[in-house]
Amino acid sequence: KSQLYFTAFILLLAACTDVNREAHLKELTALKKRLNQTTTQATSADLDSLGAMRLEVTQTQLRIKNYMHQDTISLQLAQQLDSFKRLSRTFNPLFKQYSQLVRGIKEEERALKNLQKDIENGQGERDQYAAYIRFESAKVAQLEALQREFERARKQLNAEFERLHTPIESWAQQLLEKAQIGRAHV
Repeated sequence: KSQLYFTAFILLLAACTDVNREAHLKELTALKKRLNQTTTQATSADLDSLGAMRLEVTQTQLRIKNYMHQDTISLQLAQQLDSFKRLSRTFNPLFKQYSQLVRGIKEEERALKNLQKDIENGQGERDQYAAYIRFESAKVAQLEALQREFERARKQLNAEFERLHTPIESWAQQLLEKAQIGRAHV
């Protein structure tokens, strides 16, 4: 009779473990889905257009540096040039932020995969699985926030570029044309 109770207790314990395992695996599946959405959003960022913008800004700045020989400019143009200079400094931090995001996503994918293997195989400290999942959930939330911040900064850079590039570029082209005309008369 005691063996029957012992066997029933073991079966009950095993059933509880399976229920916990399934619940943990369900939570991991949800985390993976959130991470996949973050990955999709991050990879949809058009980095080629950012690279093209950076190249255009650099070329415009070089034209201004090489061909601007004026002592005075209007206040409005000076403010635009100052904003344009600040704009050029935002590309590198934005690319760095994107790189951190991609690296973090890859690390988190590995961590979730390893945690899933541990749970499926019953390895590691089973009583800590819930804590591990909470920890990984916090990391996914951080990656989601980093992706949102990257997207906000990218949109802001894009808007600032659209606002400033055309007038500054046309002014830089005028400087170049004046310099070419000046060389033609020499």
